[in-house]
Amino acid sequence: MHPIVQLSETEQKNTQLLTSHQQDTLKITALTGDNAHLKSLLSTKEQHIASLEEKHQHGRKALEHYRDSVQTQREQELQRHEHQIQQLQAELRISQQTISVKQQECTSQKEQTLQLSAELHQARQSVKIVEQQLAMLQDNRQQVEQQLYRKDVELATLQKELGQLQEQCAAALAQVAGLQQKEQAWLQERAALSASLSTQQQLWQTFSTINAMSTPTQYIKGEDVIVVDADLD
Repeated sequence: MHPIVQLSETEQKNTQLLTSHQQDTLKITALTGDNAHLKSLLSTKEQHIASLEEKHQHGRKALEHYRDSVQTQREQELQRHEHQIQQLQAELRISQQTISVKQQECTSQKEQTLQLSAELHQARQSVKIVEQQLAMLQDNRQQVEQQLYRKDVELATLQKELGQLQEQCAAALAQVAGLQQKEQAWLQERAALSASLSTQQQLWQTFSTINAMSTPTQYIKGEDVIVVDADLD
């Protein structure tokens, strides 16, 4: 082959190699830019995921704090109402005991009144006998009349005391009725609080379910990731 032809072919090959090298350099530059862009996108997505995870942690902590606060408030309210109910029950027991004592006193006073009435009747019978024997017992007449007067005074006193005891019994019964109404009102308020707590627990369960459904999906390193940001706040 002629040296000139061989030189021309060599120059052509060099030109082709140079062109190919320039094209490869351009491809490498483009790929380098694409790689940098992808790295930037990956870094942005990682930062966004970290931000979402941080928000999720804050939300969980706030929710746990709210749940603890509600539970503590509920326990305090229940303890307070239990204490008030116990106080009312104690007052009711004391009132019932008082009524029992008053009833026993009333029964005793009634027995004494019956006994005194019997004694008075007997004394009046004695008066009749004394009156029949007045001619023979003039000296004892004044003493018998004084005895009869004392019995009448004692009977009047006992009847007055009996009336007072009956009024006290009536007042004690009215007080027991008022305490029973208070106890019923506290029981109704407690039932309302229990219903309110049940509603709050249902709301908590619903919120927990929604929170679990909104937890970000974990992906394996190296897979293509498509992130749809539903909350940009």
